[in-house]
Amino acid sequence: MQALRGGIALLLAAWMLAAAACSATPEPATEVKQGPAYASLKDPAVVKVVPIILPERIDGSKDPGDEEKWRLEWPQRGANIVSDAIIDSSKGRVTARPVKDRPAEGWIVEVKVTSLDVGDAGKRQTSAFSSDSREGWSRTVADCRVINASTGELAATLTLEHRTGSVLAWSVPFENDMDIIGERIGAWLAQR
Repeated sequence: MQALRGGIALLLAAWMLAAAACSATPEPATEVKQGPAYASLKDPAVVKVVPIILPERIDGSKDPGDEEKWRLEWPQRGANIVSDAIIDSSKGRVTARPVKDRPAEGWIVEVKVTSLDVGDAGKRQTSAFSSDSREGWSRTVADCRVINASTGELAATLTLEHRTGSVLAWSVPFENDMDIIGERIGAWLAQR
């Protein structure tokens, strides 16, 4: 009986790893543009993440009222997720704090989503475990700016993209996209 439970647990773990592996497309390379404050961005210990800026249009399948709800919830929710992901991916080397208002000092991380497609949940469920189909997947493209709050000078802009198929850890693909984007920002900041 114990061997059966162990076998089931092993199969479940293998399925979860397979699902996680199929949840995203290969990442396009991070495009980094340096700004005037780039040279002063050395070993940033703390960054403050302002609410995510959503695009004027959100594409994809949605029910009436979804977009209004998302516009209320996602800016701060996204900032919280990005902050946690920065800390995790930098292995604690960079502390990130979500803030509601733009601070007057320190380093700011501003994530402006330039393109957002939430995909189609019905199509995504059937294509998430396929190696060929990306039908219904989400797609988020964002310009992530690191800004010196006291001077207003831009240190760098990272252009990042992520697509999500299956969602295991998050309730919606946007949350997964923000997590991966935050991880990539954190890894980049940790190299400064």
